[in-house]
Amino acid sequence: MLDLCKLTLELKPALVIIDPLFKFVRVADEKAYSETCRAIEPILTLARETDAHVVLVHHSGKAERIDATDGILGSTAIFGGVDAAIILKRADRYRTVQSSQRYGTDWPETVLEFDPDTRSLSLGAEKSEAEAARIAEAILQYLRASQEPRTREQIEAYIEGKAGPMRKALRCLVEDGKICREGSGTRGDAFLFSCSPHISGTREQETEKGAETSIKSDDNPISDSSTGLVLIVDNAGQPNTDILMV
Repeated sequence: MLDLCKLTLELKPALVIIDPLFKFVRVADEKAYSETCRAIEPILTLARETDAHVVLVHHSGKAERIDATDGILGSTAIFGGVDAAIILKRADRYRTVQSSQRYGTDWPETVLEFDPDTRSLSLGAEKSEAEAARIAEAILQYLRASQEPRTREQIEAYIEGKAGPMRKALRCLVEDGKICREGSGTRGDAFLFSCSPHISGTREQETEKGAETSIKSDDNPISDSSTGLVLIVDNAGQPNTDILMV
C-alpha cells in the first residue's frame, strides 16, 4: 500500500485500477464487516488525498438477486465504502452492465453488444426492452410457421421466456395489428392467436418455405472470447498515460 501511495503521489494519475481487490488487500474473513472496513480504508484515503479515481475490481456471486449489489461477494462494507458500483453480468443470452450510485442516476441494466469484427463492446438497449423485442419476434416466427391458430398456453410452452414479458408481448403484438386474436378468453373459448394476413411472412407464405426451426436455442449471440487488456484513449486517439493499474 505504501508503494502505491508513493507512485500515485509521484505520477499523479487520473485513474488507479486495483485488480482484483482481495489480491491487493488481505483479509482473513471477507465477510467480516469491521475487518473489511479496515482493509479498504487506506485505499479510500488515497482517493481523497490525491484526487485520483480508484477502481476496485471485485467478484459477484452467480445467483440472481433482485438488487444486483446484493450479489457482491463478501461484506456489505465493500459496497458501502465506494461511491458507485458498476455490475457486469453474463447470462445465456446477454452480457449486461448496470450501476448503483451514491450520486447521480443509476444506469438501468443494459445489454452490451459485441462486434466480432472490431472485437469491441457498445451499449445496446435496456435488457427489459431487448427481451421484449426477442420474445415478440419469436412469437411472430412461431405463428408464421403454424398451420392453425395457437393458444397462449401453446405459445408459452414453445417459446422460452418468463410469463409476464410473454403476455405483454402478445398484447402489444395484437394492439399493433401484427397478430390476430380470436375468442373471448373465457372457459371453453380460449384466446387463439394467428398472424395478421397483411403481415409479410404469413402462415401460407412460410408453409411454402418449410417450417421454421424452434426458437429455443442455447446459442449465445455474444462471443465467448474476451481479453484482459483495456485501452483508454484520449480524443486524439492516443493512449491515455494518466492511468496507473495495480
